[in-house]
Amino acid sequence: MLFIKATIDKFINTFISIPVIIDHKDNIAPEDENGKIQNIWFSPEDGWYWCSGSLSTDKAVELVEDGYNVSCQYAITEYIEKLENKLHNGNPCDKEILNGMGEHLAIVKNPRYEGAFIAANAYIAKNNNFKEQDHPRDEGGKFTEGDNSDNQKFNEEIDKIKSGEYPRGKQVTISERPSDVWLKAGLQNKKIVMPASSIS
Repeated sequence: MLFIKATIDKFINTFISIPVIIDHKDNIAPEDENGKIQNIWFSPEDGWYWCSGSLSTDKAVELVEDGYNVSCQYAITEYIEKLENKLHNGNPCDKEILNGMGEHLAIVKNPRYEGAFIAANAYIAKNNNFKEQDHPRDEGGKFTEGDNSDNQKFNEEIDKIKSGEYPRGKQVTISERPSDVWLKAGLQNKKIVMPASSIS
């Protein structure tokens, strides 16, 4: 089955706001949700699709800390049969995916894609290249200073939302400006915000 980047680009934004769950599951109930995807983009520098989001349960965080990784699931909504025996990069394919829709992101022990990893920001994960020593934290694991002051503000706002103290209708500031890494990956140099209502 042929699945090219141009097709992925057609429906990649359908992954925004999908739930994060533990292990793949077809019928997802509210209690299965362990977080949400908030943004997704392609980085031409490394050839990977990246997403950002948040985890909302201790169980999900524990699995990430134990080395679990991520695997996405999507539904194929359109495809064509390739009646001729065509090759793509030397491999025969009898069908081509033309469109799809993101369904969920799963935290799994064995991801479908080699090289996929979670870059933690509020917790330490064993399976990424995040340099913990460069990012001071308080006793609760939240960033306290340096280049990650945005993370500290974000964590404080999340706490206010969960306690009911956050102003209704106000947007949450994720970052005053994207980091240089995200700017190089194609993000616009603008403040990054999200609706407070998307955090439960």
